[in-house]
Formats: sequence, C-alpha cells, structure tokens
Amino acid sequence: MLKELFESSFYITYPPKKDMRVSINERTHSGNFSLSDSFSCKDCAACIADPSARENIKISASSLIHEVSMSEVTSFVKEDISENCDYILDDGTKTFILLEMTCSQPKYVDGSKRNKATKQLYETLVCLFANPDLKQHIESYVNKYVVFSWKNTQNDVDRNDKVEQGFLAFTDFSDETYSPDNYRNFDFDFKYKEIRYPHVLEWDKLK
Repeated sequence: MLKELFESSFYITYPPKKDMRVSINERTHSGNFSLSDSFSCKDCAACIADPSARENIKISASSLIHEVSMSEVTSFVKEDISENCDYILDDGTKTFILLEMTCSQPKYVDGSKRNKATKQLYETLVCLFANPDLKQHIESYVNKYVVFSWKNTQNDVDRNDKVEQGFLAFTDFSDETYSPDNYRNFDFDFKYKEIRYPHVLEWDKLK
C-alpha cells in the first residue's frame, strides 16, 4: 500500500538517481510487534553488547499495519533532501503515523535529541506535503500523529539534569506530565505523542 503510493508519486516531486530502479520494501505487522532503529542502536553500548536489546518501541494493533523506512525512500532520490524520520506507518484507512526513535540517556533526550527529533518529524511532513498525491492521501486520514519514541539506556537517572531552555512548548514532556496517552497539537493538523520504552504505542486507542 505505502510501497505503491511512494513508488508512483514521491519520485515525481523528487526525481530518482539516474538508471536506478526504485523498489521500496514494505513490511506488515499486526498484534504485538516492535521496531528498532539501526542508526541509534549502532552507537548504543547496551545494543552492541546484546543484539536482542535492539528494540526501540513496542506497538500493539488489532489491524494490519503497513510500514516503510523513510531512509530507504530517500535513498533513491538524486538530490539530497533534509533529514527525515525513521518510519512511516499506516493502517490504510484511519491512522497515519510518522515515527522517530532513539536510545539515549535522559540528559541527551532532554537536550538536543528531542529537539532534533521534532525537527526531523516536521521536515518529513514538509517533504511529503510537497507532493500533491501524498498530501491528499495523508489528509484523508482521521488520526494523524508524529511520534517520538526513546529508550533509556542509563539505569540511574541523574535527577539534577535540567531541560535545556528555549524549546518549543509542544516538544517538552516533563516527568510530571508525561503519559503514553498524552498528545499535543503539531503542524499540518498532526498530533505529537511521546512514547518512552517499554511503554506500548496502542494503535487502537489513537483518536
């Protein structure tokens, strides 16, 4: 589903490299499943020591979920485009999600990583909405979310760490207000949600 949409539309706006055959891999999931981000895991000591630890988010869904890697989508593009999120997920009818993940220590998430993740999610939306077919497709969904998921790789959290100043209001989920059920409004009529591993992104509860 997502595969066909991207292959037929995305590369009209963003021409592919010369003589390259575009073929995007799409995976499907249902029930309980997890996703990992090889880019964030490769520098994570816990993931290097134990490959089974390479799990950045848990998702639960009763419907069939389609998933494509945004890095694969952009790998075919001739010209460099801005940094994008890790994955795009949808159920084909109701819910559309952009997902950015990382594993890190809290002080780094509260600092630059949350800010960078939010920027990547925003830049992905700019990229997708530049294509009329993709824009129309995305706008047809009832539930539209950008999700930042992070995994704490530090056992002892330093409670003296302070959140870096100057963040946009919707990027700052403090310990007091965080909940996997919370969300805030984002651009392009999307909602922003943060999921802290091992909390589960419950697809069926999104609305």
